[in-house]
Formats: sequence, C-alpha cells, structure tokens
Amino acid sequence: MPHVPALDGLRGVAVAGVVAFHLGYLRGGFLGVDLFFVLSGYLITSLLAMEWVRRGTVDLKVFWVRRARRLLPALFLVIAAVSVYAAFAARTIDLARIRSDGLATLLYSANWHELAVQTDYFDTVRTPSPLQHTWSLAIEEQFYVLWPLLFLAVIGRRLRTASTQSRLTRLFVVTVGLAVASATAMVVLHGAGDEPARVYYGTDTRVAAILLGAALALGFARWGRPSGIRAVALLDMAGVVAVGGLVMVWATATGGSSWLYEGGFLLCGLAVLIVIAAASTSPAPPRTPGAEGVAPEGASGAIAHAFSWPPLQLLGRLSYGLYLWHWPVITFLDPARTGIEGAPLAVVRAAVSLALALVSYELVEQPIRHGAWRGMRIRFATVGAATACTLALLAATTTHTTVLDDELATAAKHPEKLQIARDESPSPVGRAESAGLRFLAPPTSAPPAAGSSLGLQGKVLVVGDSGAYFLGSGMVRVAPEFGLSVVNRGTIGCGIARGDGRLRLPDGKILTDPEGCTQYLDRWRLYLAQLDPDTVILSLAGPGGGERFVDGRWTTDCQPDYDRWLRNETLTALRTLGRTGAQLVVTTIPYVGFEQPTSVDRRNDCRNAVLQAAARDMTGVKIVDLRRWACPTANTCRNHQDGVKLRPDGIHFAGPGADVASRWIFGQLSGR
Repeated sequence: MPHVPALDGLRGVAVAGVVAFHLGYLRGGFLGVDLFFVLSGYLITSLLAMEWVRRGTVDLKVFWVRRARRLLPALFLVIAAVSVYAAFAARTIDLARIRSDGLATLLYSANWHELAVQTDYFDTVRTPSPLQHTWSLAIEEQFYVLWPLLFLAVIGRRLRTASTQSRLTRLFVVTVGLAVASATAMVVLHGAGDEPARVYYGTDTRVAAILLGAALALGFARWGRPSGIRAVALLDMAGVVAVGGLVMVWATATGGSSWLYEGGFLLCGLAVLIVIAAASTSPAPPRTPGAEGVAPEGASGAIAHAFSWPPLQLLGRLSYGLYLWHWPVITFLDPARTGIEGAPLAVVRAAVSLALALVSYELVEQPIRHGAWRGMRIRFATVGAATACTLALLAATTTHTTVLDDELATAAKHPEKLQIARDESPSPVGRAESAGLRFLAPPTSAPPAAGSSLGLQGKVLVVGDSGAYFLGSGMVRVAPEFGLSVVNRGTIGCGIARGDGRLRLPDGKILTDPEGCTQYLDRWRLYLAQLDPDTVILSLAGPGGGERFVDGRWTTDCQPDYDRWLRNETLTALRTLGRTGAQLVVTTIPYVGFEQPTSVDRRNDCRNAVLQAAARDMTGVKIVDLRRWACPTANTCRNHQDGVKLRPDGIHFAGPGADVASRWIFGQLSGR
C-alpha cells in the first residue's frame, strides 16, 4: 500500500488522547481507542482486498506472520518488564491479578478477562493492574485472527461465475450488516440493564468500529476513491466538521455517559470514518495539461495537511509501543516513588513512556519487522516458545503471597468460604446458623489479666468491614499487653454503606457486595447478646471513590443526599452497637496508601466527617483519629513504624502492622 502520512498522524492523535485520559487531562480521551479500531479495520482490510484482487486469494500464513512480527516482540518486552516490576516493586496483594492479566494478555483475551473479574470486591483496594489497558489489543487481535477467515469465506476465490466487483459488493454488504448488528447489540444490551463494562469490553459490541473501517476499505476497493476536485473538497469539508464534533465529544464525554452506549460510539466511529476518508483521499492529478476541474498533482485538503504534521507522524509511528508502555509507567511512577504529583508528574510519566516507546521501536519492533535479525525466522514454533518463556517469567515473579493476600483472594473469589461462623459458643450462634445467617469470626484473645485497671474496659468487641477484620486480628494479639480480651467480628467486604449492594467504580465497572452483607445489624445484635462486651470498636477501611445506588440513583460521598443517608445509616449502626450500654469507639478512615485521584481523598474526608458527626450525635462515643495518625496529609501516609510495614496493601493494617496500630489505638483509649 502507498504510505499515507496523515494516517500516521491520526494514530498519533489516538494515542495522545488515550495517554492524556490516563494522566487525568482529557475526559473523553478513551475514545482514542475507537480511532485505533477504525484505523485498524481500514488498513487491514485494505491489505487483504489488495492481495485478493491481485492474486485471487489471501495467504493466511503470511498474513498472520506479518501480524506476529508487528505485535508480539514489543508485547513480550512489556510483559517481561511487568514481571520484573512484580518481582521487585509490586505489592503482594496485586500479584495474583498481574499474573492472571498477563496470561489473558498473552492469549489476547484480556477484554473478556476484565469482564470475568469485574465482581471482585477487592478491585477497590488493589493498585490498578499494569496490564489493564491490553483489553483493546485483545479485541484487535481477535479481529486479525477471525476476519481473514470470514473475508475468504464470503468473497471466495475469483471464478468466472462472479466478477470481482460483485464479490466485493457482497462482502461490503455483509461487513456493513455486521457493523450494524454489533452497534445494535450494544444498544440492546445496555438498554436491557447490562452494566456498561459488559458492552464496553465485549468483542461483540465493540467490533462495530473495526468493521466500519473495513467497510470503508472495501468501498474504496469496489467503487474507488473520490477523485474530482469538488467531491474531494466536499469530503474534506465533511472531515473538518467531523473533527470538530470529535473534539467536542473527547472534551466532554465520560465512560459513564449513557448516550455513548445508545448510539454514541457508532456516531463517533462514523465521524472517524469520514476523517480517515478525507485524510487518505487527494484529488486526482490532471490527465492532460490544463484540464479544468482537476487539482494539480500533489494537492491535498485541510485534513490531510493537518494530520501530516511531522510531530504527529512520529507519534503515530511510535503509537503501538507508546500505548503498551504508558500504563505500566503510570502505575509504577506514582507520587510515593517520585516525590512529585500533578502536572510535573504527568510530564515525567509522558516523557518516560515516550522514551521507552522509542527504544522499543528502534531496537526491537523495526529490526524484527523488517528482517534485520537475519538469523531469527519468525515461525509459529518460535512464537510458541517465546510465549512459553514469557509466561514462565511471569509465573515465577508473581507466585509469592502473604497470609493477607491469601485471605483477601479467598474472600474475593469465594466469600462464602469465609462467611462461616467459627465460634463454638452455644445457643446464639447456633440459632444464627439455623436461621441461615453466616458471619466471619477470627479467634479471640485470652481473658484479661487479673487485677488490671485501665480506662479502657476489659472485654472488647471489634466490628466493621475488612479494616476491622485485619486490624482486629492485631488487637487480639496485643490485647494481653493491656489486660484486655478482644473478640474480632470484622467481616470482609461488609461495611455500613450498603445501598442496594452494588458499588460503581469511576471507570463504570459495577462490583457486587459479598453475600449476606445486608444482614450486618442482625449479626451485630447476636454478637452483643452472646458476648456482652464492655467496649465496642467500629473500624472501617472503605476509602470512598465509588458510587452506591441509593433511592433510585447513583450517588457518592460529598454529595449532600448521600452524606445525609450515610449519616442516618451510621447513626442506626451506632445505636445498635450501643444498645447494651457498652462504651462505643469509632476509628476514622486513613487515606489509601498508594496513588489515587484527588477526588478519592476528598471523598475520604467527607466520609470521615459523616462518621464523626454521627458519633457526636451519640452521647459518650469516643473517636480515635486513625486517619491523622496514619496519614497526616494526603500522599504522606505513614508506611512504616519502627521498621514494620503498617499496611501491606495500602489499605489494611495487617500482620505486624496491625499490632503496631492496635497498640497505638489501645494507648489512646487507655491513656498510656
């Protein structure tokens, strides 16, 4: 195919939009992926159509080997780098997700893998996976595998019974029909109540954009490109209008915009289609000197000229590597590691990503693609061996875990295995089990030491979500030092902000609470009746950042209606816990110990304000400001104390860290 500089420029715009979106500077930059999709469909189908017209068939082996040369070397390099990151820098709680994401990436099934893990409660406490962005590569690769087969099945070999034009027409009609079917599936599934993630990641609902590009290529192959000066001028004008529309959408749309799933993605794809057509079409050169109505040779419209800007072309040539590298770089270069944030951090991340993409392009992608490494022949066996080696490296660097990780992973995949009563005390628990109530009960500490006399009462009950579960385990261990007896009844995944049991993350993904969370007040009443504690500590770890479905709509912290609702829920919880006259203690929620958007910290502040306001409405409730002790300010959280790592996953005080935090809390309560 002849090289079209403006198409390189369009690639540059696409990757720039995605990177800007991930850096937090372009709300709709994620639509750059759709630009990639339409471009891929157009270019790949153009190659297939040209080969078929010239040879009467398509050499599938050669086609797939070309794709392997182009895509796999850089991908193997990135996964190897992520494996090194997993071995030396990743938090252990993130390793299982990195391993599964790496496997899905190598198998080009990452989009369906994202859907398979979307109900993982602990997505809210893990660092984003450095391979999370490979879902779009999976959709493209699935297209590269299946489309040539469908292409040949529909168009067939060139025989005398059907002309080239008629066969191209038939394939064009089929392609348009499939694109419409895919777009319709998105609208129908979204309208039927499917979560945005299903239609966003699904190959069946997102392939419409790629098929639009394929249809354009087939249309050009069948009917030719516009060549008259008036036709090209009109196309160029339409391209300018389409660019204006895309700029507006990229500046305003979000992943939660419902209109995108109800035809918006299709409209954006059509706009991109017009831009590609304008960028790759120039007026025909004059057939005879002085011919009227035909532009001189080399003339081009505004679209082709604008997107042929050399820096954009360079960015486009680096776009594949830049797309691969930018998200792992963003994940690794966080404020805690760099000591900077905001715009300076964004500049550093962009510069490092661009540098890695350039190195990959010059030293790996281009040499392999163009055969500079003559001794290395790309065969299917070679690809298999390289994949196996990469997978082995990934597995070797992501298999070490801790007790914390094991318990979190078990709760995420099989909450029912942890929601089982382990206390062997008589009747109250037995009655709870017979009624179908299931709850988690870590071991209790020894009885209080005889003769102890502290301001903190002797028998302590700890309740809450996973924050209480792991912190309470530390309280159990250190309780004898303070002459206390602690019973830990924290339940992983079950806080007090329930709504209808669903949590929507900022990227539109919907998580479902573990089974039985809505019965937490009944469980607490049973604990109180069984244990008759002197002190009850409510500790939560939910830092905000998601939305709950309350009273018929999605809402979140810092919104007045949500804060009022949460305050009432908290008051109900505190009144339930105080019904026996026990001393009530509420711990505030620390900031997340790894990088989060500023809005998450602000919501954390709002949630703490609600907790403190509800506690002040109750007489005698003590507030322990765990947030101020653990995180004096946002992004300056205390990671270690006396050589002990406090929160291995950035959320939960666990292991020795829970012991340190428990001693501090007991010290605050007892006056030590």
